[in-house]
Amino acid sequence: PSGSTIVGDDDSKIVFVNWGDTGGKIEASISSTCGSSSLFLDVLVEPPLVQERVLENFDDEALVEFDRSDGIYQPDVDNPSPAGINASALVGRYSRNSGSTFDVLRYNVQRTTMGNATLFENGTKRFYLDLYTDAPIGTKIILQLENSSFSIPTNYPTGRHSRYEAVTTLQNDWERLEFAYLDSPDPGVSDIAIDWIVLLFAPDTQSGNVYHIDNLDIYAPGSTVSSTNLETAAPKAFSINPTPANNTIVVENLTNRTFEGYRLMDLQGREVLREPLSFGPFQSRTIDVHHLPSGTFLLMPLHDSTYHKSIHKVIISR
Repeated sequence: PSGSTIVGDDDSKIVFVNWGDTGGKIEASISSTCGSSSLFLDVLVEPPLVQERVLENFDDEALVEFDRSDGIYQPDVDNPSPAGINASALVGRYSRNSGSTFDVLRYNVQRTTMGNATLFENGTKRFYLDLYTDAPIGTKIILQLENSSFSIPTNYPTGRHSRYEAVTTLQNDWERLEFAYLDSPDPGVSDIAIDWIVLLFAPDTQSGNVYHIDNLDIYAPGSTVSSTNLETAAPKAFSINPTPANNTIVVENLTNRTFEGYRLMDLQGREVLREPLSFGPFQSRTIDVHHLPSGTFLLMPLHDSTYHKSIHKVIISR
C-alpha cells in the first residue's frame, strides 16, 4: 500500500517492511527453472492503543471488586521488586491453590464499566496486566468474561462469554502481559451483560505458585473510534451491497465456513442488531435495516476464532 517501503533484508531470506500506518497485501513473485509462482500475505496494521480504564492498581479506587478465589488473595501488599518496570508501592498477591485444577480469582464488575464485549473479541480493545511470579516461563494466564446469572463452577461453558490468554516470558521479574482473544465458550451470553472478570493462573494444572499482580487495565484505540480505523485489513468474511444502503442490505458469506450469525454495531460500540441464525458457506442473506438511522455501522460475524477481527463497514443513507 501507499507509504510502505522495504527497509532491508537478510540475504534475501527475510524482508523487512515499514508499513507506516496502513495495512495491505505483500506479494512475492518467485521464478526458477521449475516455473513461476506468486505468494500473497495480508498485513493488518492496528491503530495504537492507549489506556482507557484502570480496573485495579491497588493505589487508587478500583473499578472491580474482589468476589471469591480458590487460592489466597491478598490486596495491598508490598511490591516485591519496585525497581523493575512496575514501581508501584502496593500490589496484589495471589497464592494459587495447588489442590484446584482450575483455580479461580474472580472480580465483580459493573456492566457499564465493561460496555460491549464484542470490542474485546474483535481486538479493538485489549486487557493488560502487570505480573511478577515464581512460576516457570511459559505459564498460561487466562482472563475470562462471565455473566453471574448463568455461570456456576460446575456448568462450564455456560455463562462464559469469552476467554483471553497471555503467556509469561519472565520469572521473578515484572512484565506487562497483553491478553489475546482465545475463544467464546458460550455464544448465548449477551455482549452487554458481563459482570464477572475471572483470572485463571496456570489452568489445568495443580501448581501452587505465587503471583503478584498490578495494573489490570483496558486499552482502546488512541483516536476517536471511527469507521476508518475499525474496518480492518483482516481476511474478509462478507461482502455487503448496496453501499450506501436504504432499507435493506444483502450480505454474502465469502468463505467456506458456517457462521453462527452476525451482529451490527454503531460507532459507539452499541449492538443495534443481532442475527444468531446459521449462515452457511457462500450463502447470501437480506438484512432489514429500515429501523436504523442514517449513519455508519460495523458488521461482523458472531463468535468465530478465524474471522473475529473481520469488520465490515455498513453505510445507511436516506
